[in-house]
Amino acid sequence: MELNYNGFEYSRSANSARQFYEMSRQKEEAQRAAEREKQESIEREKRIAAGAEASIAQIGILEKQVEYAQKQKEMLEEKLEQSGRYNRVMMIITIISTFAAIASPIVAILVSR
Repeated sequence: MELNYNGFEYSRSANSARQFYEMSRQKEEAQRAAEREKQESIEREKRIAAGAEASIAQIGILEKQVEYAQKQKEMLEEKLEQSGRYNRVMMIITIISTFAAIASPIVAILVSR
């Protein structure tokens, strides 16, 4: 049903306006969807970057822990070596003390004669 008023067809113009409105609405929806996708992508990249930074920080922490463990191992090896020397010296002193303890009654007997 078309109305003609001074050469203007209302039916076509109404359809054209509806079509224009529908196209505008679809364009706006597409823009909003693109913006949402862009924001989600930005958020995803931020999470990835934060995860990468955390991984780098963890690697640094692990390297420091390995370094600390190596230093601790070196210190323990040094203390073990010192402990071994101490134990050898104490064993020698113990042997000498044992000989002295055995020899003192023998010397006392020999001196009393």
